[in-house]
Amino acid sequence: MDSSLPAKSFLFFTLFLFITTTTSVAAATYPGRPSPRPRLPSKDKVTRLRFYWHDVLSGKHPTSVTIVQSP
Repeated sequence: MDSSLPAKSFLFFTLFLFITTTTSVAAATYPGRPSPRPRLPSKDKVTRLRFYWHDVLSGKHPTSVTIVQSP
């Protein structure tokens, strides 16, 4: 009976190693569940912002300052 114990242990270990290896490979290569329908772009609300900039370079309260004069 002692001689069959290492054989059973080896068989169990080999079977365990085979099952865990094939399971991990199958899980790594399966891309996942296919989507039931293709995703369409959602209709998000788009906010358009418009900025109007008015430069005042002279006067009592200027809003811009000239750093370098253009050539």
